[in-house]
Amino acid sequence: FPDGEPPTDLTVIDESLWNLRKRQPQEAYAPRYAREFVGLTPNVARFRRGDSTVIVAAADLSDNSAFTNQLFDAAVAIVSDDSTQPVVSVRQGLSGRASILAVTVAHSAMLSVETLARDSAAAGWWRAVMARIELKPKALTLSDLLFFEPSSELTSELNEAARTAYGHLLPRDKKVAVYWELYGDTSRDNGFPVLLTISPVQWNVMQRAISAVGISGRPAPISVRWIENGGAGLRSSHSIMLDLSLVPPGKYEIRLDIGANHDALAGRVIEVR
Repeated sequence: FPDGEPPTDLTVIDESLWNLRKRQPQEAYAPRYAREFVGLTPNVARFRRGDSTVIVAAADLSDNSAFTNQLFDAAVAIVSDDSTQPVVSVRQGLSGRASILAVTVAHSAMLSVETLARDSAAAGWWRAVMARIELKPKALTLSDLLFFEPSSELTSELNEAARTAYGHLLPRDKKVAVYWELYGDTSRDNGFPVLLTISPVQWNVMQRAISAVGISGRPAPISVRWIENGGAGLRSSHSIMLDLSLVPPGKYEIRLDIGANHDALAGRVIEVR
């Protein structure tokens, strides 16, 4: 059960309302469909399509001992209220990593990402509230950032990027790309400035100790600037390759800043391993 009385406003709810590791939960039970219940840390990205929102949810279970060497099924469920039929999207027979697409017309809704091992050894679960990205009138609006493993060439198609989307873990020894969409009038004839910044957000005890004796320092933010060409119409797709071998393992905020006057911003905290 939720930890306390849920607020009436969906938009203020986040995943902290359900704490699977609480010492004295409101209710404890052993579901028949799984012997172990674990929390997930998915990467969820939103993209506008008219009045609808395309949700891409990606989860990496390769480091989760409960799912090691296991085939599993994954699902995204979206529901806006108790009188509306949930939107459910399912993928089956996955291994290591899962990425799922779902579409909703809701302005705000409860979003659940779930996984279930084929042998019922474990079930995974994450829940939070999704709010639709509202488009700014006469201004640029940025989608969420989606990290994916590119093929030989970068893609400008959402379905292709979503197919190999990463969860919260990004590798240092593989190609990593970031996909985003820009909404608003961006003519092909007029470029706009883009700033991408990678900043460390966590520094563990061992790294702090090494830095204190002068052996190494805390990594400085990495910034890349370039001019991006616009696209035809009111929606344009963009992607760029990241070389994460340049940064040490740890947690980072990747932030995208569009326009000379900070017209549109988006950010995501990821973990590099």
